[in-house]
Amino acid sequence: MAAAVGDAIRSRRAYIAAVEERARRAEQTREEEAARRVIQERVRIARELHDVVAHHIAVINVQAGAASHVLHRHPVQADRALTHIRAACDTVLAELASIVGVLREPEDSTAPDTEPVRGLARLTDMLDALAAAGLTVARKQIGQARELPAVVDLAAYRILQEALTNAHKYGTGTASLTITYTTDAITLDVVNPIATERIPTRSGYGILGMRERAATAGGSLDAQARPDGRFVVHAELPAPALKAMT
Repeated sequence: MAAAVGDAIRSRRAYIAAVEERARRAEQTREEEAARRVIQERVRIARELHDVVAHHIAVINVQAGAASHVLHRHPVQADRALTHIRAACDTVLAELASIVGVLREPEDSTAPDTEPVRGLARLTDMLDALAAAGLTVARKQIGQARELPAVVDLAAYRILQEALTNAHKYGTGTASLTITYTTDAITLDVVNPIATERIPTRSGYGILGMRERAATAGGSLDAQARPDGRFVVHAELPAPALKAMT
């Protein structure tokens, strides 16, 4: 009997140790997957911003050539071209700073496929596609829409894309979208009812990606299920009005 009791205790201890080890490995795998997804999102952001920077560099090249051509004969035109160059340089420097921040962890050597650069100008196309898939979105805008810094424009589009996709996956087929323009920021709010059998978690990969997007643009994001059965995504992104080029 003593031997049987000893064997039972050893077996139980071994079982508990095996369960704890499996739990530890599962948690480690989950953390590694989350880190991998975040790195992939950073690389995709960097590729999108690379396209923006390349565009502005091309503008600088063209305007510099024009300024050189008319510098002596038409100084007013040369001054206008140099103004464009100065504004484009400011934009490029801001975007390069964003790219450096995005790639602050360069150990990932793989890069996912990317899509064409998109911004809020493509929001209507996104809503049309979601409507065709069965999600009805009530869209509201507060304040006057304006041109946004490229990094903010990209972040806003991707955040709304992920938030509305989650609303379609976990909701009941409807969602509300509010975009608020203030003097120095843009605020995004997506609210949808939650289907009782499908409740999103605050630590999901999609939510991690949205937070990464907001942080890249210098903003913040909160996503959580409310007691009233609604899921709310609230993002605030700094977006000071761009200086007009004259």
